[in-house]
Amino acid sequence: MTPPTSKPTLGELFDLPEHVGANDFVLKLTEAIARPETTVKDYVVTDQLRHCFDDALALVKDAIETRRSTGAYLHGSFGTGKSHFMAMLYLLLSNDTRARSMPDLAEVVAKHEWTAGKKFLLVPYHMIGAETVEERVLGGYLDRMRELHPDAAPPGLYDADSMVGNALKLRQQFGDEAFFRALNESPADDGWGDGARWDAESFEVAARADARSRERSELIGALAHSLMPGARHTVATVDLATGLALISQHAKSLGYDAVILFLDELILWLASRGADAKWLTREGPKLANLVESGNANRPVPIISFVARQRAIRELIGKAGLGSDQALVDEALEWWEKRFSTITLEDKNLAILHDLGAAQFAYLSRWSARGNQQRIDEFAAELAPLPKNTATLERSVAELRERNWPTGERPILGRLEMAVRLLRWLHGADTTLTDFEDSALWYAREGSWVDWARTRIRGGYERGPLAAALATFGSILSGTAAPLARLTKAP
Repeated sequence: MTPPTSKPTLGELFDLPEHVGANDFVLKLTEAIARPETTVKDYVVTDQLRHCFDDALALVKDAIETRRSTGAYLHGSFGTGKSHFMAMLYLLLSNDTRARSMPDLAEVVAKHEWTAGKKFLLVPYHMIGAETVEERVLGGYLDRMRELHPDAAPPGLYDADSMVGNALKLRQQFGDEAFFRALNESPADDGWGDGARWDAESFEVAARADARSRERSELIGALAHSLMPGARHTVATVDLATGLALISQHAKSLGYDAVILFLDELILWLASRGADAKWLTREGPKLANLVESGNANRPVPIISFVARQRAIRELIGKAGLGSDQALVDEALEWWEKRFSTITLEDKNLAILHDLGAAQFAYLSRWSARGNQQRIDEFAAELAPLPKNTATLERSVAELRERNWPTGERPILGRLEMAVRLLRWLHGADTTLTDFEDSALWYAREGSWVDWARTRIRGGYERGPLAAALATFGSILSGTAAPLARLTKAP
């Protein structure tokens, strides 16, 4: 008798965790950057992703050459690796040898060898929890400065008038000698302001200068660095346009060629306040300043990459905004159109293809591939023209619950119209012979059928659904017999 063989378990074949939570499937940008070796090891580069990296690096190159700020959405459904892509882009731009030596990225790295000679100031962000754009974008830059250049004086991103007013009080309280000794507690010259530049004359010139001048900004930065380190928590920041200009000037003084912002949760942050029309119309349009600004004093460009699963207007929906909806839509559309788009496609999930799981994309309502699979199912159900339309009606209802890009939503109306026409087809009386009855039929139903038939056939020409709608439309043409008789009647 042959003894039973012991088959290995999945746990013996694969390195599986004992416990898995929902967050285990989400790669956080900051964590990925902090663990570059693991980030690179786990990354799978597809042909489409190579094109995405090429597009992203070309965007950066163009911004540097034209000295023009720009931004791009990294658009993809849930699980397409937007954060992982941003982390890899971050590593490529920071000249990480592990990322740049990946064989599958060799062609892209060679094409963009110019990046090796550039110095990029890379700033990752998480927007969740912020009250204003300035709080996180400007505050995040200051955090990054403390991490990368702890000895450099920061840019003057705070409300200048209140800080200068407090400085005048401190000068009177401490006396000039103690006041300027403390104010000059800045390390060696970093290009943004000398460590020993402040005296009564330079202080008074800066204190009287325009709020957006370099002198005033240097003074505010020196105050925040020395006498008022808690200013971030007690003093309001400047507006975003002014702050971004100051950031650009500051980065230039430190030798950087560009400032690159990685905004991983920006869209979700806006969506989390979707029912607050006043807040949305205030904060949303500010983001256009990332790519354009009335303050043109940006010696190095600011380049923004924004992870996006859905357009912000789709995420927010109507949100109970009532009469404010049009105002919110206009405000959001105004800034969204100022970003280009780099799309990470579902097919990049190579492991799903290897496991044969791509065929189950329909299980996720966020998957574009899943949308197409559901549409193909609808087409198969429609093709035999069933008399009972209940299944088709359920399919349309389920399709409406899925995520659809704005440009693709009209297909839902065509599907719904096809179901209505099918119900009409099985109940229509096409045996009319009397002229008067035929005229009444056309007035009541015929013109609607002509319009609906044209609608379902127009604008969708992909896959099984296109064939099903075309066949259905041809069959419906035969129901217009009463109209033909009407036009020939004496």
